Amino acid sequence: MKFTVYNDRFTVVCTGQTVKVFHKNTKDELARFRDMKYAYRAAFNPTMNMLFVKSTEPWIAFYCLDTMTLIRKIRITWFFGGLNDQPQDGGFCFSHDGRYLFNLEGNRTEFTVSPMCKFFTHLVKYDCQTFEGTERLFTENKYIFNVIERHEDGYLLSGQEIGNLFEPSKTIIAKFDGEKITYTKEVIYGTHDYPDPYAEIYYQ
Repeated sequence: MKFTVYNDRFTVVCTGQTVKVFHKNTKDELARFRDMKYAYRAAFNPTMNMLFVKSTEPWIAFYCLDTMTLIRKIRITWFFGGLNDQPQDGGFCFSHDGRYLFNLEGNRTEFTVSPMCKFFTHLVKYDCQTFEGTERLFTENKYIFNVIERHEDGYLLSGQEIGNLFEPSKTIIAKFDGEKITYTKEVIYGTHDYPDPYAEIYYQ
């Protein structure tokens, strides 16, 4: 399995064991990174010459594309401390100004609003200068989000809002302003089919 992403200067190919950086026009290989296993997804910072790479193991990494070097490799941790061992297949995106990275991180907890579910996602905000996690959102353990997308007037999240003994879980697309969810829209399968791209459903 391969994942490819590109901008106006670079093409990046993630093969799991290796992240390859190519010059977009000449196709010349500029760098190879082998700092994480199972690294299949990446994203470019919109304002800085920076690459973010995420592994399905609980690791993330930031790279400088000016020097083609690793800036920081980070081990994802639990909300309540300690090393996280959950598979990390949630989405991510940079903020509009490139200052932050929003990363959906899988967390398991015994403290839950639903007796049927003990796995949730938190949205962790990383500073792209210090590379520290500055904020953890959705710690009420109410959501399982798979995707976060940057849009002109904010962000869209897609996934599930977990129900309880009185209300069933539902598939939603949520509007996120960078600090909180401001609106949710339920996705009904059969009407919308599989919601991708999510913006087409949310804004219709």
